[in-house]
Amino acid sequence: MLESAWVDRIHARLLVRYGSSWVAKYPGIPDELVKHDWATELSGLRPEQIKHALEHLPPEFPPGVTQFRDLCLRAPEPMAPRLPAPKADKARVAAELQRMGSIAKATSPLQWAYRLQEREKQGETLTGGQRAAWRAALRDGMDVAISGGTFSAIDADKLPPGMRPQIDAHVALMESAA
Repeated sequence: MLESAWVDRIHARLLVRYGSSWVAKYPGIPDELVKHDWATELSGLRPEQIKHALEHLPPEFPPGVTQFRDLCLRAPEPMAPRLPAPKADKARVAAELQRMGSIAKATSPLQWAYRLQEREKQGETLTGGQRAAWRAALRDGMDVAISGGTFSAIDADKLPPGMRPQIDAHVALMESAA
């Protein structure tokens, strides 16, 4: 239940705002019963919600408790405190991305394409089909047969938003290696 001091302050504000209209709202009903009803109905509301309701009272008539509660519930949610953005060491980030690229190459279903890419870098002459295949696979995420199954890379725009920066970094690393 809302504390009686809060209900007293709300009622005082409504009395000042609406005057005789407020007094006439509950004729013949003892103040204690009206205040108890308000305390019960407004239970669980935050002070900023009550403040919002008091700042948005209807101009023409005093609200009943349910109308007042509805006004309270229209208050915007408070902003959660945020941590400052982390400070990143660019050299360390680059080194970690390089390391992650190496791990990705070693465990990727596209490992065949990475091997062909590396062989070409070492000066080996590949066939036109080999060159085109590894480039297309790393660029487009070509379907790759794996132990009787098929691996299909997921389009980056279909990934959850939190994974997209990782994929963008991986693609950038692959493009810089090509």
